[in-house]
Parts: sequence; structure tokens; C-alpha cells
Amino acid sequence: MADNELDNLWASAVSHRTYEVYQAGFKAYALFIATCSSIWSSSLPPISEELLLRFVAHCHKHQNLRYATIKTYLCGVRFMYLKAGVPNPWTLGNLTRLHTIVGAVKRQQGCAVYVRLPITSSILTKLCHLLDQGVFTSSLNIMLKAVCCLAFFAFLRCGEFTCDRFSPHVNLCFNSVVFASDLSSLILTLQSSKTDPFRKGVNIVLHRMNTAICPVHNMLTYMYHRKQSGTSPHDPLFVSPSGSALSRKFFIQCLKTLLSMAGYDDKAYNGHSFRIGAATSAASKGVPDHMIQTLGRWTSTCYTRYIRTSQVSIREAQIAMAQK
Repeated sequence: MADNELDNLWASAVSHRTYEVYQAGFKAYALFIATCSSIWSSSLPPISEELLLRFVAHCHKHQNLRYATIKTYLCGVRFMYLKAGVPNPWTLGNLTRLHTIVGAVKRQQGCAVYVRLPITSSILTKLCHLLDQGVFTSSLNIMLKAVCCLAFFAFLRCGEFTCDRFSPHVNLCFNSVVFASDLSSLILTLQSSKTDPFRKGVNIVLHRMNTAICPVHNMLTYMYHRKQSGTSPHDPLFVSPSGSALSRKFFIQCLKTLLSMAGYDDKAYNGHSFRIGAATSAASKGVPDHMIQTLGRWTSTCYTRYIRTSQVSIREAQIAMAQK
């Protein structure tokens, strides 16, 4: 029991998403060592600065990984050896050679510019119209419409409404959404998020509006549909056709299909485009900067903590965002 509790604490040392990436980085390192015909008797593969240098070169030349990914993989290797309490290059001394080679990768690759276009309210409306016409199956159309509208108006990051490994203690559950008695609004509870590392929970209030992309109406429709097929409070809020929690990969595939059908370059959009689009749409409609920061839960400036934002103001801002 004590070992399980300790493992849970190690998993909580970083965010759920970061822990998954760290695990992927360590697996990549272990696979690299195995391909070098190295055999080890312990649970961890051999490690040294020289091996790490060769691992970086392998990731750069043969795996075509970007600098940021390689750096994260190294952090994953460091984390796993730290967790095991095994002496490693990071605890034994200076890693000047490794830092130099990683810097060389960065210089060779240059500054990559990734274009992530916003999914604005007008684009969202087009996507919803396509779903109404029956692009996928009926249940998938209903779910995707609810997901897209919720992601847009709640300024959600992709990792906040999708997951690769579902946990009812971390991810959105069916009981994460509570409607007002008069169905005029809903409260979405995020159990964990990027700006809530201690998992205190964040409540996001969304108000009903007279538009096809209304998040309250579309979530009502979706959740009623789910209830008909049977569900429990701690089941994933959004599910794929197989019944498993909605994964990032599956959602992005569906999103790109919709964008392509709507005439957009699907390569320029990803799951984060809803959050970007929400901020873009809000700004274009004259929503004040401090309100956008409140809606998006940004903490880059401290002045917003002194602003008391009423629900009336939030409702007006969300309605303004829905206007074409």
C-alpha cells in the first residue's frame, strides 16, 4: 500500500500530461539503449553523459524530433532516474557537453514557427452546420457539436476535454456539468488544469444564448442523448464511438475532417485553435482585455485578481462572442 501511495505522489509531482510525456521520453531512451545491443540486469538501462549525447544525436538525425521534444525527453529520463533513486549524470556532476549538443540541435533546426489559426465563432458556426447535416453518425455529430461549442466558450485547452488515459479524479466526468434549475446556464468543473496545479478545481459558468453554437443548448442535447444510452456520474464526459474517453488523436481527426469539408486548410488548425479562436472572437467584438483574461483563466498579469467580474458581465461577453 505504501508503495502505491508513493507512486501516486511521484505521478502528482508534475501534471498528468507532463508525466505521460516523461514516460514516453524514458521509453524512447530505453529503446535506443536496447538497439545499441546493450543488456542490463537492473530495471533501468545504463546511463552516462556519453550515452545521453548519442541519444540526442539519434533523436535528431534518425527520429527527426524537434529540439523541444528532445529536451522534454531528456527531462523524462532525468525524472525516472530521480524517481528510482539511482545515481545519474544529473546528480553526479556537470553536463556541459550535453547542454552544448542540445544547444547545437537548437541552432541547426532554427526557430520553428507553427501556424495555429483560430477557430472563430463564424468558423464554429460552419462546423456545427456541417454536423447538423450528418457528417458522421448521429451520436458522434451530437457529441462533436457539444465538444466544439463547450471548448470555444469555455476557452478550453485540448487536454482539458480529451485524455489518453481516463481518470475520474483528473478528467472531465459526466457529473462535471451541472445545469441551472431554469436551464439558463451551466457550470463546468475542471478538476485539473494548467493553471490549477494543486487541483483545487475551477468552475466555469456558461450562459444560454439564442444561437446555433450555444454551449448550454448543445450540452443539454448531448447529455440527454447520453442518459438515454445509460451512463454513471463518474463516466467520461465525452466518449468516442467505442465507448472509451474521447482521445486527443480521435478528436483532432474528426476536427480536421470537418475543417477540410468546410473548405479550410486543416493542417493550420489543432485542438488549441478553439482557445485561440475564443480570444480572437472576443477581442474582435470589443470584449475588454481583462474580461478575456478572466474568461480564458490566464494568469500572465496580476491585475486581473483585483477585478470582480459579475455573471451579468460574463454573460454579455459570451453573447458578444457568438455574434458574426
